[in-house]
Amino acid sequence: MMESWFNFQWNNGWAILGLSVITVLSRGFFVLSDQAWKLPHWLERSLEYAPIAALLAVIAPEVFTLHGEWIHTWLDARWMACLAGVLYYCSCASATPPCSGSSSLGWRFICLCTSGLGPDGDQDGAHPCV
Repeated sequence: MMESWFNFQWNNGWAILGLSVITVLSRGFFVLSDQAWKLPHWLERSLEYAPIAALLAVIAPEVFTLHGEWIHTWLDARWMACLAGVLYYCSCASATPPCSGSSSLGWRFICLCTSGLGPDGDQDGAHPCV
């Protein structure tokens, strides 16, 4: 007898139902309330850092590692592009919004470094810039 790839058990069904109820209640808790909610000041302030923390969690492994290993040279184009982007961001922090310009400059720097500014012979996907 051939066993199907989806072997449904009632325990799984109860778990899915329970998790669905918990999700709906926890997310709808603020909407279903009769009064307005005011978050504590410390929580509002800490939530301001969530977007940059998420962005850093995505970008940092790409910049600092290569195939799961730390990059041991500062001549990598990704580091140079990050430095160029940070310097651009810091130089025009009063402008609105400097993020698009810094990311655009970083990508341009990567393209320059990998398309001829760096030496020939890309080794293991590294992007040498000098």
